[in-house]
Amino acid sequence: MNKGTARIFRAFAFFTSFAFLAAAYSFIETRLFKINRVKINNNGIKILHISDIHLFPHQKRKLKFIRKLKKEELDFIICTGDSISSNNAINCLIDTMRDAGFDKIPGAFVLGSNDYFAPKISNPFQYFFGPSSRKSNYTDKKRLDTKRLIAGLEFLGWRFAEETQFEIKIKNKKLKIAGSFDYHFKKNSDIKNILENSKGKNEITIGITHAPYLEALKPFLENNTNFLFAGHTHGSQIRLPKIGALVTNSDIPKDKASGVFQMENSIVSISEGLGTSAYFPFRFLCRPAVTILEI
Repeated sequence: MNKGTARIFRAFAFFTSFAFLAAAYSFIETRLFKINRVKINNNGIKILHISDIHLFPHQKRKLKFIRKLKKEELDFIICTGDSISSNNAINCLIDTMRDAGFDKIPGAFVLGSNDYFAPKISNPFQYFFGPSSRKSNYTDKKRLDTKRLIAGLEFLGWRFAEETQFEIKIKNKKLKIAGSFDYHFKKNSDIKNILENSKGKNEITIGITHAPYLEALKPFLENNTNFLFAGHTHGSQIRLPKIGALVTNSDIPKDKASGVFQMENSIVSISEGLGTSAYFPFRFLCRPAVTILEI
């Protein structure tokens, strides 16, 4: 073997080893759950933002992490959808949330498309070539038992917030919560009228939606909603040093793939989520997370 061939061989071996180690770590990182803690002001209201669990029943570490949230002193819970990946996950999800004490904490939730339809094998690299599509129907996918999921979450005492608005009082503060359905479904939303016809004073307004497409966020931003919660992006799942998020799976800018930040007059929380795409179970420099937001 001449020197040139040897250098090529060593380079190939190095990059192959690096790719293997990166892939192995990316698989491990899907199990390194964390809590993001963000304090906005001193009202002392702690909101747990949980999203994109994408639960399969065999994911015991994920369920264990959710149970550990019982240690947190929470005042309200917001779930922004894509909670399940199979019908078999519904009962263990609700049981785990009860074990975590979520049935003793008021909450609100919306659904994502993956709460309606089971994941289907597809090209995992398609994720990196633009936003998820807005199909007019999902006839090629298996229907999930969405009614049972909704009933289970309502059994916890949570409110289904899609296309409606309700009020709750926490620590002498009035919270007004409104939600919209997943932007992936081409439906005529009435959320703009709901928001415009219910403006009040001395209240904290909260908006909830699943996918943070700019059009989905627009009604809330135009009505100066104080806090807006969304999921769907998974924080990009794959991030690179100095580059950050590679995709958002929507049309929101990449620097807003996840985190808590200002948009116009609203504070927006976009969750990294606890799960991954079903057939792309990898994360790199983007650990699965929930957020506890003190407002």
